Amino acid sequence: MVEQGQSSRSPASNSDGSPSGPDSAIPGGTILEARGDRLRVATGDGILAITELQADGRRPMNTRDFLAGSRLSVGDIFTPAA
Repeated sequence: MVEQGQSSRSPASNSDGSPSGPDSAIPGGTILEARGDRLRVATGDGILAITELQADGRRPMNTRDFLAGSRLSVGDIFTPAA
């Protein structure tokens, strides 16, 4: 679970130039890119570029460190915390 982090929003398009957003077939929470220091996730309004995050019970970390220890793949979907 991701609790908090720093992020920025991009216009409503994916890394391949295809549309993302309310009229897109890509559901919110879908991972569009997860490599190096780039973690980009589709939202209902566009794309969220995550630069820092904090897993439940862990210290905050930058995206590169998080991805090095995770098994996230393009197409995986983040779900809301219970």
